[in-house]
Amino acid sequence: MIREVVGHRPFRPSGFVVRAEDLDGKTLVHNYGHGGGGISLAWGSSALAIRELGSRAPGRVAVIGSGIMGLTSARLLQDAGWQVTIYTRDVTMQIDPGTLLRALNRDFRLAGGSFVIRNFASADEVLALAEPVLFNCTGLGAAALFGDAELIPAKGQLVFLPPDPAVDYMTLGGGRGQLYMFPRTDVLLLGGTFKPGDYSTHPEPEETERIVGEHARLFAEFG
Repeated sequence: MIREVVGHRPFRPSGFVVRAEDLDGKTLVHNYGHGGGGISLAWGSSALAIRELGSRAPGRVAVIGSGIMGLTSARLLQDAGWQVTIYTRDVTMQIDPGTLLRALNRDFRLAGGSFVIRNFASADEVLALAEPVLFNCTGLGAAALFGDAELIPAKGQLVFLPPDPAVDYMTLGGGRGQLYMFPRTDVLLLGGTFKPGDYSTHPEPEETERIVGEHARLFAEFG
C-alpha cells in the first residue's frame, strides 16, 4: 500500500443544482452538488449550466472553483466565445493527474483563460467581482457561500497500490460495502466508502482493512 486518502464529495440528497439567478445586477449560474458522480456528469451538467444563459451575447465571465465542474464549464464557455477567468482557492484537485485535469488546464490556458488564486468568505465577495456573469462551481463551498443547507459532505476513503500495467480493467462490487478498483498510470486505486454527513478527514483503519481485504478475497476466488 502506497498511501490512503480521504476526501469529501459534495452530496445533496435531492440531486445536484443547475440553475441561474439574478443577484445585485449580476447573473449567477449554479453548477454543484454532484456527490460522487462529478467526473461522469461534468460535461453534460456544465452544458446544461451554460444553457441557462440563453441567447445572451458572450462577454466576460468568472468561474468560481477549479474542480471538474469549474474546468468543464470554463472550457465550454470558451468554446461559446466567452472570456473566462477562474477564481480558485487552489489548483491541486486531482482525478487522474496524468490525463483529464492536466489536459483541461492546458486547453483552458491555450484558449486564453487565466487563474486567479483567491478564497471567498461570503457571497458578497463573489458578487463584488467585476465580471457580470458568474458560475458557482464551488462544490461543498456552496453551502457556506450561498446558504445551501441541504449540501453535506459524503466522506470517501481510497487506498492506493503501486501501478500494474497488466491491470487494464475496472471492477465494481463483489464484496462487503462499496468496492471498486480503478487502474491509473501512476497508481492502482481501491475504494471505497460513502458516508454522508461525516466531516472527519482521517483515514479509518477498519475501512482500509475492509477495502484491501475484500478486494484480495474477490481476486482469490478467481484462482
